[in-house]
Amino acid sequence: MVLIIGQYRRTTGGKLAALLFGVVVLLAVFVFLAFGFVLVLALAAAGLLLGAGAALLRRLGRRPAARDARPGRRDLDPSLEVSPPPRALDNPDQEA
Repeated sequence: MVLIIGQYRRTTGGKLAALLFGVVVLLAVFVFLAFGFVLVLALAAAGLLLGAGAALLRRLGRRPAARDARPGRRDLDPSLEVSPPPRALDNPDQEA
């Protein structure tokens, strides 16, 4: 059995490499988060521009909105409402 005992030196290379690796990982996380945040802001800005453009076109074209274009929605008659007959559980005096 051969036992080889080497001489150990104390170096800071491993600690420095680990520190640099940690800094690189943190910077990569920051870059990905910033990129995601920019994408969300771009999506919000696109939605804002699309909505503003649609509102502007509607105002300039003087066309009614889709909900205003249906004439029968304003004059609903409650007496024409259809409801199911009461069930036996709703009316305990009625026999099943």
